Amino acid sequence: MFGKRVRHINRYRDIAIALIRNGFGFIVEEIDVFHMLSLPARIMKQSEKTPKLSLWERIGNVIQDLGPTFIKLGQIGSTRSDVLPEEMIKQLEKLQDQVEAFPFSDVQAIIEAESGMRMEEIFADFHQVPTAAASIGQVHEGRMTSGERV
Repeated sequence: MFGKRVRHINRYRDIAIALIRNGFGFIVEEIDVFHMLSLPARIMKQSEKTPKLSLWERIGNVIQDLGPTFIKLGQIGSTRSDVLPEEMIKQLEKLQDQVEAFPFSDVQAIIEAESGMRMEEIFADFHQVPTAAASIGQVHEGRMTSGERV
Protein backbone atom coordinates (compact mmCIF):
# COMPACT_ATOMS: atom_id res chain seq x y z
CA MET A 1 0.00 0.00 0.00
CA PHE A 2 2.76 2.46 0.97
CA GLY A 3 4.70 1.69 -2.23
CA LYS A 4 1.70 2.65 -4.37
CA ARG A 5 1.38 6.01 -2.58
CA VAL A 6 5.06 6.74 -3.13
CA ARG A 7 4.80 5.83 -6.83
CA HIS A 8 1.94 8.26 -7.31
CA ILE A 9 3.27 11.11 -5.18
CA ASN A 10 4.17 13.25 -8.22
CA ARG A 11 0.64 12.95 -9.57
CA TYR A 12 -0.80 13.85 -6.17
CA ARG A 13 1.50 16.86 -6.19
CA ASP A 14 0.24 17.87 -9.67
CA ILE A 15 -3.34 17.63 -8.45
CA ALA A 16 -2.58 19.71 -5.35
CA ILE A 17 -0.83 22.38 -7.43
CA ALA A 18 -3.74 22.56 -9.92
CA LEU A 19 -6.17 22.97 -7.02
CA ILE A 20 -4.04 25.65 -5.35
CA ARG A 21 -3.39 27.51 -8.62
CA ASN A 22 -7.12 27.76 -9.24
CA GLY A 23 -8.13 28.96 -5.81
CA PHE A 24 -8.88 25.64 -4.13
CA GLY A 25 -5.88 25.63 -1.79
CA PHE A 26 -8.24 25.27 1.15
CA ILE A 27 -8.95 21.70 -0.01
CA VAL A 28 -5.25 20.84 0.07
CA GLU A 29 -4.99 22.39 3.53
CA GLU A 30 -8.12 20.62 4.77
CA ILE A 31 -6.92 17.14 3.79
CA ASP A 32 -3.54 17.99 5.35
CA VAL A 33 -1.25 16.75 2.57
CA PHE A 34 0.70 19.96 2.05
CA HIS A 35 3.72 18.74 4.03
CA MET A 36 3.69 15.24 2.48
CA LEU A 37 3.88 16.61 -1.07
CA SER A 38 6.84 18.93 -0.47
CA LEU A 39 4.97 21.90 -1.86
CA PRO A 40 6.80 25.22 -1.65
CA ALA A 41 5.17 27.72 0.73
CA ARG A 42 5.19 30.36 -2.02
CA ILE A 43 2.62 28.38 -3.97
CA MET A 44 -0.05 29.13 -1.37
CA LYS A 45 0.78 32.83 -1.61
CA GLN A 46 0.46 32.63 -5.41
CA SER A 47 -3.02 31.15 -5.03
CA GLU A 48 -4.12 34.39 -3.36
CA LYS A 49 -3.45 36.07 -6.72
CA THR A 50 -5.85 33.75 -8.53
CA PRO A 51 -7.77 35.62 -11.24
CA LYS A 52 -11.31 36.46 -10.20
CA LEU A 53 -13.10 33.75 -12.12
CA SER A 54 -16.36 32.11 -11.21
CA LEU A 55 -16.34 28.89 -9.21
CA TRP A 56 -17.40 27.01 -12.34
CA GLU A 57 -14.64 28.53 -14.48
CA ARG A 58 -12.06 27.60 -11.85
CA ILE A 59 -13.37 24.02 -11.73
CA GLY A 60 -13.08 23.86 -15.53
CA ASN A 61 -9.50 25.14 -15.30
CA VAL A 62 -8.57 22.51 -12.70
CA ILE A 63 -9.96 19.78 -14.95
CA GLN A 64 -8.06 21.10 -17.95
CA ASP A 65 -4.82 21.49 -15.95
CA LEU A 66 -5.02 17.84 -14.89
CA GLY A 67 -4.95 16.52 -18.43
CA PRO A 68 -6.65 14.05 -20.75
CA THR A 69 -8.26 11.68 -18.24
CA PHE A 70 -9.84 14.50 -16.26
CA ILE A 71 -10.89 16.27 -19.48
CA LYS A 72 -12.63 13.08 -20.63
CA LEU A 73 -14.43 12.87 -17.28
CA GLY A 74 -15.43 16.53 -17.66
CA GLN A 75 -16.73 15.85 -21.17
CA ILE A 76 -18.82 12.99 -19.84
CA GLY A 77 -20.03 15.22 -17.00
CA SER A 78 -21.12 17.84 -19.53
CA THR A 79 -23.82 15.44 -20.70
CA ARG A 80 -25.28 15.06 -17.20
CA SER A 81 -27.57 18.07 -16.87
CA ASP A 82 -29.79 15.86 -14.71
CA VAL A 83 -27.05 15.74 -12.05
CA LEU A 84 -24.89 18.87 -12.37
CA PRO A 85 -25.83 22.56 -12.16
CA GLU A 86 -26.34 24.44 -15.43
CA GLU A 87 -23.36 26.76 -14.79
CA MET A 88 -21.04 23.79 -14.42
CA ILE A 89 -22.47 22.11 -17.54
CA LYS A 90 -21.63 25.28 -19.53
CA GLN A 91 -18.01 25.12 -18.37
CA LEU A 92 -17.70 21.40 -18.99
CA GLU A 93 -19.12 21.81 -22.50
CA LYS A 94 -16.11 23.99 -23.30
CA LEU A 95 -14.00 20.87 -22.83
CA GLN A 96 -15.73 19.39 -25.88
CA ASP A 97 -14.12 21.81 -28.34
CA GLN A 98 -12.01 24.41 -26.55
CA VAL A 99 -9.15 22.39 -25.07
CA GLU A 100 -5.81 24.21 -24.90
CA ALA A 101 -2.81 22.65 -26.57
CA PHE A 102 -0.03 21.33 -24.37
CA PRO A 103 3.50 22.74 -24.70
CA PHE A 104 5.86 21.67 -27.46
CA SER A 105 8.38 20.52 -24.85
CA ASP A 106 5.83 17.87 -23.78
CA VAL A 107 5.27 16.85 -27.41
CA GLN A 108 9.00 16.47 -27.93
CA ALA A 109 9.43 14.46 -24.73
CA ILE A 110 6.59 12.09 -25.71
CA ILE A 111 7.88 11.53 -29.25
CA GLU A 112 11.44 10.93 -28.08
CA ALA A 113 10.40 8.61 -25.24
CA GLU A 114 8.11 6.56 -27.50
CA SER A 115 10.51 6.32 -30.44
CA GLY A 116 13.80 6.11 -28.54
CA MET A 117 15.19 8.67 -30.98
CA ARG A 118 15.79 12.42 -31.02
CA MET A 119 13.27 14.45 -33.00
CA GLU A 120 15.99 15.62 -35.41
CA GLU A 121 16.62 11.98 -36.33
CA ILE A 122 12.95 11.47 -37.21
CA PHE A 123 11.80 14.78 -38.66
CA ALA A 124 13.40 17.13 -41.18
CA ASP A 125 10.71 19.66 -40.26
CA PHE A 126 8.17 19.73 -37.43
CA HIS A 127 5.62 22.49 -36.79
CA GLN A 128 5.71 23.30 -33.08
CA VAL A 129 2.28 24.94 -33.14
CA PRO A 130 -0.42 22.27 -33.34
CA THR A 131 -3.02 22.24 -36.11
CA ALA A 132 -5.62 20.92 -33.66
CA ALA A 133 -5.86 19.99 -29.98
CA ALA A 134 -8.26 17.63 -28.24
CA SER A 135 -8.57 15.96 -24.87
CA ILE A 136 -6.38 12.96 -25.65
CA GLY A 137 -3.89 14.43 -28.09
CA GLN A 138 -3.05 17.08 -30.59
CA VAL A 139 -2.08 17.22 -34.26
CA HIS A 140 1.18 18.64 -35.60
CA GLU A 141 2.36 18.80 -39.19
CA GLY A 142 5.82 17.74 -40.15
CA ARG A 143 8.10 16.15 -42.73
CA MET A 144 10.04 12.98 -42.02
CA THR A 145 13.73 12.78 -42.83
CA SER A 146 12.65 10.54 -45.72
CA GLY A 147 10.74 13.51 -47.18
CA GLU A 148 7.29 12.10 -46.42
CA ARG A 149 4.84 14.74 -45.16
CA VAL A 150 3.01 13.76 -41.98
